[in-house]
Amino acid sequence: MVDFSQYDDNQLLERLKADNERAFTAIYHRYWKLLFSVTANKLTTLDDAEEVVQEVFVDLWNRRSSIQVTTSLKSYLAASVKYQAWSLMARRQKELRNRERLTALP
Repeated sequence: MVDFSQYDDNQLLERLKADNERAFTAIYHRYWKLLFSVTANKLTTLDDAEEVVQEVFVDLWNRRSSIQVTTSLKSYLAASVKYQAWSLMARRQKELRNRERLTALP
């Protein structure tokens, strides 16, 4: 069995594109703590941070064959969680405004 923890990000990314689940798992284990930490500092709940990180990894797997990483994988994933966190905050703000409007109705 191959030890993917010794592979660099480019090697893992190439294997991920070839549908290698163990390469995906190695990427997950390499970066989930960092991504969770970055996201937890931006959001109000740890559940939201966990949701964002999960969404990023699901998206990585779903788009594995067509993914284009022009920076480092670490930078790509960090930018992805920042975007997903921003998107979640925007959705929550919209939901809050809608609730406030509904409660203001006679």
